[in-house]
Amino acid sequence: MTGFRRYGCFGKYSSIVLAGLCFLILVLLSLHASQTPWQAAHRISGASSRLLARHKGGLGETVPRDLVTQPNSAEIFIDDTLDVEEEEEEAEGEEKQQQQKQQQQDKQHHQQQEHQKQQHEKQQQQPSNKTFCPKKSKQLVGTIQTYLDPVNISTVESKYPEVRKGGNFRPKECTARERLAVIIPCRNRTQHLHILLNNLLRLLIKQRLDFTIFVIDQDLPTTFNRGMLFNVGYLEALKRGSYDCFIFHDVDMIPTNDKCLYRCTHNPRHFLSGVSKWKYRLPYKSYFGGVVSFTRDQYRKINGDSNLYFGWGGEDDDLRARILHKGYSLLRYPQSIGRYDTISHQRDSGNKANPARFKLVKSAKARQDLEGLNTARYTVTSSVTRRLYTKIQVYINMTEIIQQTAPADDRSLMQVLLKDPKAFDEEVVHQERKSTSTTSTSAQIK
Repeated sequence: MTGFRRYGCFGKYSSIVLAGLCFLILVLLSLHASQTPWQAAHRISGASSRLLARHKGGLGETVPRDLVTQPNSAEIFIDDTLDVEEEEEEAEGEEKQQQQKQQQQDKQHHQQQEHQKQQHEKQQQQPSNKTFCPKKSKQLVGTIQTYLDPVNISTVESKYPEVRKGGNFRPKECTARERLAVIIPCRNRTQHLHILLNNLLRLLIKQRLDFTIFVIDQDLPTTFNRGMLFNVGYLEALKRGSYDCFIFHDVDMIPTNDKCLYRCTHNPRHFLSGVSKWKYRLPYKSYFGGVVSFTRDQYRKINGDSNLYFGWGGEDDDLRARILHKGYSLLRYPQSIGRYDTISHQRDSGNKANPARFKLVKSAKARQDLEGLNTARYTVTSSVTRRLYTKIQVYINMTEIIQQTAPADDRSLMQVLLKDPKAFDEEVVHQERKSTSTTSTSAQIK
């Protein structure tokens, strides 16, 4: 009876309780309905922001981050097509921007000194009334005719009156972007030198370059050392001027395309993609001879060429190993641009094959910092300023180079070079016969 009364009492107020519960439920439902659109909009906005951020990052809206691949490692040789040139220009632009930022910071601390330096540079190298020469001259047409017949030096001189004594040319209407030194090792090849100048000068002038031609000759009877003559040319050129770019050029390589730009970039460059004597191909894929370029800093960083390659062969492969060991990539022009004609000739006297070349190439990286540009020893016997080039004659003491600058492991290997010519020739024949029965190394022509 008591429970019934309680229930009856509760029933008395049941309508009020139910009304309160209904009101509470309605309030909760209204709150939920008002929050859901805001939360949905927030989620959509967040997703859009993330997609937009990924789009700005270059990944696109549909590419998951974990599927983006890393760039492939650089190839040993890169075809220097227009895309590669654009990448080079971008890299050069970034470097220039960084240099400009650094210069601005320096100016804040040394305004007076920087101002004086800039005034001096403007007076000496960059007149204020000139603009920079274009990277690609409008005069360039592509394939050009080559002239391989013997020519008299007076005829060549008359064709290029704008070249100043010493082999220097500087465009008058614009300021060249860099100062170029062309280094040509040459001994007993005067006629070939005249043919090269007859073809090369017109290309350099059309490209509006500030250049100087250096011919480096080596006294007899020392066996010819092409790599060391490159070092000599580099060092002697810097004694005579502040050059930014160095082109090391064989005397018998004639360019056939004036769009083969003689310039330097952020990596060493190989100009040849094919040579006439090899049916406009290369002897092997990693070949790095004939015509190559380095900036001043690049050549110093790799410690130049090796001085140990007396006689023919091996120095190009040694140079390639030095470049790659210091972290550089190697650029090469495409087939259509890097075609060269060559002047046929017999192997020069005093330039027999080096019997130690195969083994020397194997030790290129190990001795890179021990010998090269930093151990070049020579004596300048004459320096003559001709109309179209500056000729520097040097004497190289082979005994001194081998015994005093070669690392101990290579010194004993090279003793055969110091023997009499008959022993030298016999060793050459022995090594060449041995090489034909074994697997060819990177120094051999494939």
